[in-house]
Amino acid sequence: MARASFLSIGNPRKVIEQLRPLLTAQELQKIEDAANAQVQLLFDLALSHFRFSERLANAHWRQRISRYYYAAYSASKCVRLFVQGEHSKEVADHKKVGAVPNDFPDRALYEAQLAVLREDRNSCDYDHEFSVGELVISQREASELVRKFLIDTKVYVGGRGLALAGKV
Repeated sequence: MARASFLSIGNPRKVIEQLRPLLTAQELQKIEDAANAQVQLLFDLALSHFRFSERLANAHWRQRISRYYYAAYSASKCVRLFVQGEHSKEVADHKKVGAVPNDFPDRALYEAQLAVLREDRNSCDYDHEFSVGELVISQREASELVRKFLIDTKVYVGGRGLALAGKV
């Protein structure tokens, strides 16, 4: 039997609102808890990508930039799932890497810089002639940007009621 994915139900925020007249508060809380577990798993994935990148030597710059990007992307998905109930496996979702809520700290910075990091990641992953000197965001800058984004993600989600586990 195939494993059912919680995220296949669609937007958990919308599901809760649709089922509110039919289910008890305890039953609705089970859906909320399952959604929050997915939020935590996305944050765990973000931390895993970030830590992996941090352990690599600078000589592995392609992998480092790629993993920094995926750390930021997973954190972005974490925030979007938590706040809006939004989750997508579609390639086009990568365009939303910097699409955090309007009240997210330094939103304009992340919207601009994470898009640039995405372009650097695309070059690292898909352009074999691309060189380290062509990076728009250096490895050090990428590390600092993503570390700050992860910290801001943890603080932001925590301020909205869900304490994310894991040290950045």
